[in-house]
Amino acid sequence: LMRSYPEQATTWLTRYMNEHPLTPADLPLAAQVHIHAGKFDDGADFVVHHHQNHQQQQQQADGQQKKQINNHFAATALNMLLAASVSSAFSLRLVKIINELGFRRESTHIKWLIRNLARDNRKDLAEEWIEEFKKEEYTLDPGLCSEMYKMYVHLGESDSARRWSKLLKSAEEAIGGTGRRVTTYSRSLQFEVLMNARAGELEQAYTLIEHAPRSLRWMLVDRTLPFCCIHANAHMANRLIKLSMDDRPNDVMLGCVLIANASQHHTEEAEKIFSQMERELPFIPPKYYHAMLRMYTTAEDLDNSDRWLKKLINDGIQPTVSEYNAILLIIKDKRDVECSEKLLREMLAQGVKPSTVTYGAVIAACAKAGSIENAERWVARMQAAGLNPRVRDINNVLAACAKNGNAAKAEVWYADMTSSGLEPNLYTYTELIKADLNDAKDGMGMAKAERWVDEILGKGMVPDLKLWSVVMTHFARKALPDVCEKIFEQMVKNTTSVPDSTVYNLLMLAYGRQALKAQTRTEAREARRKQRKWLGKMVAAGFEPTGSTFEIICAEPAKAGDWRKVENTRKKMFGGESGCVDKLTAKASLMLLQAHLIGGNYPGAEVVAKNMADDDKLEPKAIQLIKRHLPQNEALNILE
Repeated sequence: LMRSYPEQATTWLTRYMNEHPLTPADLPLAAQVHIHAGKFDDGADFVVHHHQNHQQQQQQADGQQKKQINNHFAATALNMLLAASVSSAFSLRLVKIINELGFRRESTHIKWLIRNLARDNRKDLAEEWIEEFKKEEYTLDPGLCSEMYKMYVHLGESDSARRWSKLLKSAEEAIGGTGRRVTTYSRSLQFEVLMNARAGELEQAYTLIEHAPRSLRWMLVDRTLPFCCIHANAHMANRLIKLSMDDRPNDVMLGCVLIANASQHHTEEAEKIFSQMERELPFIPPKYYHAMLRMYTTAEDLDNSDRWLKKLINDGIQPTVSEYNAILLIIKDKRDVECSEKLLREMLAQGVKPSTVTYGAVIAACAKAGSIENAERWVARMQAAGLNPRVRDINNVLAACAKNGNAAKAEVWYADMTSSGLEPNLYTYTELIKADLNDAKDGMGMAKAERWVDEILGKGMVPDLKLWSVVMTHFARKALPDVCEKIFEQMVKNTTSVPDSTVYNLLMLAYGRQALKAQTRTEAREARRKQRKWLGKMVAAGFEPTGSTFEIICAEPAKAGDWRKVENTRKKMFGGESGCVDKLTAKASLMLLQAHLIGGNYPGAEVVAKNMADDDKLEPKAIQLIKRHLPQNEALNILE
């Protein structure tokens, strides 16, 4: 059981202990169960606890020989744990336990400890224990020298690597081993492969491994794979693992390939490797589960993130608070309040303590959905949990107020924010201005918005383009271009940022809407003239017209069916042949199609529709437009 189903083996060990007194002779078997389950610290605690119980029971008993036998079984169990461990921290702890229990410290204990220190690149401690090894008059063997040599190669310390290479050669000569020439070749090849891998020359390292003797390939692949993770080269990791398939890859090798693929979001390869690990390994370390979940959360793949979160929980691995936070941040952008709240409740049920980021993500989801009540409720829960809301959390509540045009509540939250010592930022004022402008009940929206701008300037803050654009958008939609021009002047005067194409588009939108609302033709003509003037200023400022610019300029002629004017405007802005939609947005393409259909230019409409289909812009609205303006037979012909 412990080789194939380690968790079940642990259960049976507990059942055995409940039904039978545990004897000293059982300790080595118990140690093996913990090793296969990957619970080394628990195994050490288990052995020490039961050994001390046995010693207390034997204190009154006569006979030194029985105590020596008890010590032998406990020492054997601890030796098994030390030999199987790959953690230098655990090895240090176990050597300390062996000393405290008064067991004889053997040369193998120090060798295993130095091996793990070298593999973890803890060179200072490794050198200290080498000195301790020498003090006890133990002889340096080739295996120990090889581990030190490999550590310094991995660290890129050439001088130390050469020193240990010489010591390794001396150790080999001292024991008079056969095959010395092969060992020297192996060491030389390994040095060359690892130096190439460390420098990022993985292709060169692969070529060397590919042409190496088959007996050395597995070892070289094992040493090279970690560098594929460091250099984020999943393609090379996949190629290397195929070289070692003749000899079964170990958990570290498969793990390196999985992490390399996960870090580059090669989801199919990562899933295949994890499935292979499930089939071939008795125990998968939790870090590989976390790597799979992180791969999907960073890609903002909510479905697969949720699937792997459930897999972690089902396999008995505790998800971290940062993993829950990453999923909550994905949900936040989808504005799914119910899903956010459900995940937070699951998190609490798993015993994971939410952080400020956790609550902040749920508050943000509520804000994006425009739910003031839910956002306020979660701020209250956050405070009840002993966490203080951040500026961004209060800003999100203000954003919910702005969406609903609730200026009064926004001001209440702003007052609470300043009284609690939080410093408002530009985003805070942007949301306050939005709330005032969107408050339909209050006709003083602009006056209040100006008050916030004055407060920003009074604090020495520089308004950014986003803030000015928010104010301008409001008045552009209300067809008040004079106000927009004043805002533009204020923007140029009080900000270090240069107005972008969006700002110019808003000014043109304001004049376009004014033209539509004009009472006389003269007023409409004047508004369109000023609209063209701002288009000229936009081009002079170095900004190319965008799809949005086309939509604003051509909104009126498209509705009137003046397809010639619309086509001429498109050619001046973007070039291309008649009906071309390459540089147009889906909405602008629809406007061009509308102009041709209303104007009765059906052949032109057919060209536009074909180009929209080629560019994946033929949306349901366009199809409805074609069916509405054309006889059924002609509409079907175009749509075919």
